[in-house]
Amino acid sequence: MLRTVRVALPIPVVKEYTYELPGALEASVGIGSLVLVPVRARVYTAIVTELDAQVRPEVNLRRVRAVVSDEPVVNAELLELTRWIARYYLCAWGEALQAALPAGMQTKEKVVLYLDSESPAAWENISPRLYAYMAKHLKATPSRLKRAGLRISDEEFTKAEKQGALQRKVELEGPKVRAKMDRFISLAPAFRTVTALRDLLPQLHGTKQKAVIQELIRSVESGDVEPLLADVRQNCGAGLQTVKTIEQRGIISIVEKRDFRVPEWMRPADISASKAPAFHKSQAKAVEVLHEAIETQEYRTYVLHGVTGSGKTEVYLAALEKTFALKQTAIVLVPEIALTPQTVQRFRSRFGDTVAVLHSRMAQGERYDVWEQIRADRYRVVIGPRSAILAPIQNLGLIIVDEEHDGSYKQMDPAPRYHARDVAVVRARMRQAVCILGSATPSLESLANVGQGKYTLLTMPDRVPTQGRSAAALPSIKIIDLCEERDKNNLHGALSTPLIQAIGSRLERKEQVILLQNRRGFAPIFECQNCGFVPQCIACSVSMTYHQVKQQLKCHYCGFVRNPPVSCPNCGASAFAPLGSGTQRVFQDLSELFRGARILRMDRDSTQTKNAHHEILNAFADYQADILIGTQMVAKGLDFGRVTLVGVINCDVGLRLPDFRSEERTFQLLMQVAGRAGRADLPGAVLLQTRRPKHPVFSSLKKHDFDGYAQQLMKEREALGYPPFGRIMGVQVRGAPKRRVERLAEKWRELLLEQLPSTVSVLGPEQPYIERVEHQYRYFLMIKAPKTYRNLQEDVRMVIKMAPSSMPNLHASINVDALEQV
Repeated sequence: MLRTVRVALPIPVVKEYTYELPGALEASVGIGSLVLVPVRARVYTAIVTELDAQVRPEVNLRRVRAVVSDEPVVNAELLELTRWIARYYLCAWGEALQAALPAGMQTKEKVVLYLDSESPAAWENISPRLYAYMAKHLKATPSRLKRAGLRISDEEFTKAEKQGALQRKVELEGPKVRAKMDRFISLAPAFRTVTALRDLLPQLHGTKQKAVIQELIRSVESGDVEPLLADVRQNCGAGLQTVKTIEQRGIISIVEKRDFRVPEWMRPADISASKAPAFHKSQAKAVEVLHEAIETQEYRTYVLHGVTGSGKTEVYLAALEKTFALKQTAIVLVPEIALTPQTVQRFRSRFGDTVAVLHSRMAQGERYDVWEQIRADRYRVVIGPRSAILAPIQNLGLIIVDEEHDGSYKQMDPAPRYHARDVAVVRARMRQAVCILGSATPSLESLANVGQGKYTLLTMPDRVPTQGRSAAALPSIKIIDLCEERDKNNLHGALSTPLIQAIGSRLERKEQVILLQNRRGFAPIFECQNCGFVPQCIACSVSMTYHQVKQQLKCHYCGFVRNPPVSCPNCGASAFAPLGSGTQRVFQDLSELFRGARILRMDRDSTQTKNAHHEILNAFADYQADILIGTQMVAKGLDFGRVTLVGVINCDVGLRLPDFRSEERTFQLLMQVAGRAGRADLPGAVLLQTRRPKHPVFSSLKKHDFDGYAQQLMKEREALGYPPFGRIMGVQVRGAPKRRVERLAEKWRELLLEQLPSTVSVLGPEQPYIERVEHQYRYFLMIKAPKTYRNLQEDVRMVIKMAPSSMPNLHASINVDALEQV
């Protein structure tokens, strides 16, 4: 009998494909297995979604090439969840499944470019820099060219092929991550005690043999009876032959087994155990409600609305304790990787080494091993940013989404473009689990769901007292008019006189300061002072940001880097100067103003290395720095008792965006960062610098009036039909050349207007402010539908089927429940 499998491919193809399963592979393939399958002239790693799929007798099936995984990598729960994600967010099931797997597991194909000819005729009208690179290296991949600073468009590659300059080949690339095997020292049963090992020492003559035994004694004392061979040798300076001599005496054996790679902060360690504090009145009420819900083991979603410092984390910990008492597991989502180390430390102090971490900044091998141990039921709770919602944890009873309002929970590219908060609610419903959405500034969508009875609201309106102290007061908030300051006091760079004075007074009192500047680099503009010329990125229609530390101009959209020009290509003058302020410039200004101050900078540039977030925050927590300057990484969830001043360098960046959510986001960000001040027994103050001091957002911030401002925004959204009272779906068309992208966008508009009812608006196509990114022009359309319209996904799916799909260098993507207006 012909055995078949149906598979989901990690490409934007909605349907699944059926393949013949060779007899030799039958025993090792199950639902959820990774297999290698051919698709036309290429090979993909796919996931099996069905065994013995029905096919018509006349259909000739292609065969599964190989099995990539020893056992299924996706369980039934994740298959169901990713199927929902694919249907709701209008992507392929294989794309959603791929998002649930750690990077590097898949066997995939890569494009390799080979030098085909060095003839000048072949390279006519093609980039000389590309020729120089290929002549030197003979072959390259597009990603390697990109890292070398060569941004070559698909059109130029095609042209080089046609002219015989380059040859393009597709080659198979094996998985980037595999199980790591290593050698360990296993003590014989008779020698697994410290006493037995110490009794051995007088019987040994060689100093190196004694050193090995002493090292093994230290391992046993720490609870490790099978230490890594390499660690033992390194710690005592012994050679392999010395260890083998001890093995020959029957004291130990050298065994090979799997070595699981885990991040440093997840390794077993001596952690000061913490106990639950006496709960404040509002905390106790929230904990009581959550405990009752968890005990029922039925689906519920709660919005935990607590001001900054109200003790939401302790409520989370109490909910987790109840969940674990019922032998269930949990997922905790945090919006920023920067929050992970501090959150992990706090959770490990309560739950020890049963806490796992999953995020994209982990080394691929570490993430793969932690993911496998989660799948093997090694951990009780998984903490991480949005991708952690797809962790393969079993027996799930609780999901916590901290700072649920945060926009970083929405995946933008690549597909699936899911919102982790909404997926969390769906996963909880599928599992009959409890979901907690926590925030000091809940999203309007969550508040609307509370109003409709879908979610239950739990409020904690007061800061809680810490042990032996009274409750900390909310910080005072002062608005600084930058226009007035410029005329009256002459700004020192981006810093006003009141902010400088406030920083100085905190440093004198040995207190700490957090400054938010939501723009990295030294200066956003590098301009010729003679003619106004500004260097642009070669791949994007945007000016390049000046980074003083490396003396570079860098594009923050595609990563292209170049040296600053010495003379202006427009007028020839040597008159370039950086304009505006990023985190690097504020860091320099602070260093000049406060020469004795210890300053840390935290942004995407300073946190590129492994564990950088962890090291910066630990240093600040240990009072090894006085001032922490950073982007919005420093705005959320951090808790430092010495911080009494928070300053925001420029509050207007978010308010200027042409987006219906800009005010909501700005209010949330400023209230969040304000909450970092005065969290212990020292009073806190917040200084907000703005050129728009009369904007309504600031009057509400000064009163800490989130509820009032949220109601005002609700009325505006309802009048305009925007979320949460309507639905937004974005369509992005990108590619080159510009005229073809524009034509395709117009075609999409025609099809949408034909398919959708008159109650649905189709706005655009329009070009965004930055019309070109990575050589690709972009056009956006926005679908705006009433909340009552239930068939939006189905109708748009029909348009996807009708839209042109065989146009080279052109792409269209759908963003369901888009956060942006375009």
